[in-house]
Amino acid sequence: MPVLNEQNIKADFLKITKLTQQEFNLMHIIDSAKRYVEKRIIPDYLSTSEQTACEYAACAHAVYEYTLQNQLSEKILLSNEGKAEYAHCDDGAVKAAFAFRKSVFDSVRDLVFDDNFVFRAMEG
Repeated sequence: MPVLNEQNIKADFLKITKLTQQEFNLMHIIDSAKRYVEKRIIPDYLSTSEQTACEYAACAHAVYEYTLQNQLSEKILLSNEGKAEYAHCDDGAVKAAFAFRKSVFDSVRDLVFDDNFVFRAMEG
């Protein structure tokens, strides 16, 4: 099974999310995305360009997971009356991250098996 370079995945992730090295504390998301793609790589050997494409797919998966994590967390706000209220973010960012992920995975469909078709088939 080919092994992806997590530093390449992280570098792409930082470019897309615009996080700085100092703000980055998400290696668990990079590691998870790396394992996710590595387990789904179809060929036993990847050329350099194929490996780069798979690393970018891992990055896209990491961006999606990062966006989900940020959007699903509830943020407590204080209203004008001084009451604590929860602010839920809209799902536009999640949809955009999913579309990005889907686009990247579509571009490597001959290299990486993607099991998200089940969720797309179940959508209303």
